[in-house]
Amino acid sequence: MGFAGPHLDILHPDLLKGIQHILPGILLILYCEHGYPLHRHLLHKLLSFCHITFVFKNNTNFKLLFQVPLENDYITKVLTLSISFILLFFAFLFDIYVSLCYTSFIIGILNYISCTFIFTSILMIGGNAMSQYLLGVDNGGTMTKASIFDSQGAEIATVGKRLVTLAPAPGYTERNLDEVWEANCQVIREVIEKSGIDPRDIRGIGLTGYGNGLCLVDEAGNPVCNGIVSSDNRGQELVNEARRTNLEEKIFSLNHQGLWSAQTSTLLAWVHRNDKETLDKARWFLSIKDFIRMKLTGEAYSDITEASSAGLLNIHTLEYDRELFALLGLENYFHLAPPCLGCCDKGGEVTAVAAALTGLAQGTPVTGSMFDVNAGMLASGILDSSTLCLIAGTWSINEYLVDGLYYGYNESTNAVSKAFLPGYYLVEESTPTSASNFEWFLEQFLEPDRPELGKGPLYDECNRLVDSISPEESDIVFVPYLFSSATHPDAKACFFNLTSYSTRAHVIRAIYEGVVFSSMFHVKRLMTDGRTFERARLSGGLTNSPVWTQMMADVLQMPIDVLQASELSAQGVCIAAGIGCGLFTDYASATEGMVKVKKTYYPNPERREIYRKKFAAYEKAQAALDFFHS
Repeated sequence: MGFAGPHLDILHPDLLKGIQHILPGILLILYCEHGYPLHRHLLHKLLSFCHITFVFKNNTNFKLLFQVPLENDYITKVLTLSISFILLFFAFLFDIYVSLCYTSFIIGILNYISCTFIFTSILMIGGNAMSQYLLGVDNGGTMTKASIFDSQGAEIATVGKRLVTLAPAPGYTERNLDEVWEANCQVIREVIEKSGIDPRDIRGIGLTGYGNGLCLVDEAGNPVCNGIVSSDNRGQELVNEARRTNLEEKIFSLNHQGLWSAQTSTLLAWVHRNDKETLDKARWFLSIKDFIRMKLTGEAYSDITEASSAGLLNIHTLEYDRELFALLGLENYFHLAPPCLGCCDKGGEVTAVAAALTGLAQGTPVTGSMFDVNAGMLASGILDSSTLCLIAGTWSINEYLVDGLYYGYNESTNAVSKAFLPGYYLVEESTPTSASNFEWFLEQFLEPDRPELGKGPLYDECNRLVDSISPEESDIVFVPYLFSSATHPDAKACFFNLTSYSTRAHVIRAIYEGVVFSSMFHVKRLMTDGRTFERARLSGGLTNSPVWTQMMADVLQMPIDVLQASELSAQGVCIAAGIGCGLFTDYASATEGMVKVKKTYYPNPERREIYRKKFAAYEKAQAALDFFHS
């Protein structure tokens, strides 16, 4: 008789005995030598395989259920591990002594005890590693997502839910904030369930979301109106008015933020002018992530990255500026501004009510938060000015860090906000001219013809078509302004150079190139002071296409790293949350542990000249659109 895992008595006893002895040792070596964390769901599967079962010759199974309470005392851990090795060693000696016997009750018992002690040791010594989970919640332009990461940067589980966007008038984009909160509760509950972890093992929570927009709430955090999303355009006339009167120049001198239609400051001014009664009901103006924070904790806060991008924070003093409020006619609403935290500061704990709704443990600290463009940069592992950060999703976000407040930019080129990293600022060029343009083409012209395929095979087919045509073979130019442009707000998307010779492949390649050229246009504006970058790190939907990513490397002529994690914004605030709850000491150690590069794309120097010429044609197309819409 001997012992085996459930349903494994059909194996030859020698083979089974070898598996029983080797598997715990391998696990222990992997853990001790390489520091691989053993997640609970994986460990449970392994324990079920190695669980003790005595197999008698009459094939009667008796499973012994044995549980060892976990301890956290260091001496207990060391003693337990030592006993495990001793027992395993004696079991090995007994096996040699009775090598001619298939099994032995004594060997089975020793095997069982040694395996139990080893797994208990792994649980206890690795218990801290296994319980180091972080939750990141990202409320984006189209979806809300909740992701759980471990301390090694592994994405344990992600759950997303598409949000309903309302358009009560042309140019308006709103959301029912009660529904947004319900969606957040749902994805948090589901991601905890999907991960299989104990919610008490979540050390900290990080929050992020689209920047700007507007959420107006009362003292208790209840919305007084729908939330306004960052794609809203109702404030454009206010922006135009500010430019005609040189008001924008005065504002820029204080905040280094050019006015735009969905900026929090612009929207507050719009509500004051058009719906003052609603504004008077509010106690706080919040970003979307800070609205979720208040629902989770009952406390109203913003963070320094969000506040510095919202237009009402003085970039020189890093405090709310009464003059900025006054310039926008908001001098009587200074009290609506929430207190500002650092990105790793504790911003409350999960309340009993929120715990019941989300499945989180009451008292879990909310210790990380930042604007999504900062979160994406942090999750890219960028901690200095040498690396360019590119995010190519719904928006094209192009940004870099600068040490100290730099004055080489202006309101017509780029925006500056406080970075997550102490002493650093984030210089940014963002525009809605990215992969969403291709999504529109796919949904309007490709999916209806082949609905049975689904998007995955269609993406693969598009990549194949683009790769089948060299850059020299197509001179079609696509300007990706389907969803407007930060630099050309009145312009619309357009194809140039279409002929009867043009095929679907030519058109799709032009869309790929147009999105990349738009990013190149903004990167050039970031480099007007002669700045150069050693490499770029790219994230967003574009990275799902190797063809498209290689095109970006060829156009920019710099190496491009693609990150392993798929939910970078959520991972970024998880890193901040990990620092805030003491899991990491600083950004350097946190990113070293959590950020992993999946692949690096190197530029093809042979394509430098052809893409230089094609980009020049793209700039001519932009000028033509400016003339057309003037």
